[in-house]
Amino acid sequence: MLIAAAGATVVTVDPTLQLVQPGEPFSITVQVEDVMNMGADQVFILFEPTALQVTAMQLGPFLKTGGKTFSYSDFDNANGTAYFYEALSSGAVSGSGVLATIEFATNASQAGSFPITLSDVLLADGNGMVIPVETRNGTVLINPQPCQSITITSPETSTYASIAVRLQFAVEPATAATSFWITYQLDNAANVTITGNTTITGLAAGEHHVVLSARDAYGNTVESSTVNFTVHPGDIIADGEVDIFDLQRLAWAFNTQPGDAAWNTAADLNADNTVNIFDVQIFAWNFGNTYVRTPE
Repeated sequence: MLIAAAGATVVTVDPTLQLVQPGEPFSITVQVEDVMNMGADQVFILFEPTALQVTAMQLGPFLKTGGKTFSYSDFDNANGTAYFYEALSSGAVSGSGVLATIEFATNASQAGSFPITLSDVLLADGNGMVIPVETRNGTVLINPQPCQSITITSPETSTYASIAVRLQFAVEPATAATSFWITYQLDNAANVTITGNTTITGLAAGEHHVVLSARDAYGNTVESSTVNFTVHPGDIIADGEVDIFDLQRLAWAFNTQPGDAAWNTAADLNADNTVNIFDVQIFAWNFGNTYVRTPE
């Protein structure tokens, strides 16, 4: 979610998160916060039409407190868009308030997480000049399931020749809504917030451990088991030494990607799915190193 600076003008979907059952209607408001001398607004709202359908739109009272307005609103359920604009005939208003209220129906056969996105938001002051604005979107969760577990599928308890590892995980059940708070903790350092599978980079040689935490839409928090892994940068053949034999494997895999006949995951020393000059650079930095092998 975008956090605006203090005093900045924000146009937001309220509430930012709703939980509804399939077929259950809901509504949102589009609100403006901390605006100065506003004379007109324009807002597009984007939504997923297979799951959501607009049933009604009503412009809010905020701009009307300044006097007579000219306005228009419409929606297109086939393409998942809604639109409104409103302008004062003269003058301007300041403060915070509701620009529009939009009512939705939900598809009884759909479930999942669906964004409600603000697009092409324009605000004008009483002189027709642009008011800088930040936006905050919304999300509706249809039939969200509580998260029961989160499991790290990568890295494994193994030794890696790369200075980066792919952090991948699985949530049970698969329909659990966990995307609102997922963090990993590497080597007891501070939690890092992520939105999905990622890559942990810049790893030093030696032993590491990582654990994941997830919080679902109901506030239920689960934690993965801790995975211990070891990094031996450049040791492609995993014999505890970075030498000419590793360079040979790097040369064989040079300029390859996953799916190529010569692809070697161990030679991808920065875990970016390409063996290229950056991997050669990492290898050169570590050439001649020796490592104590960790029993696996």
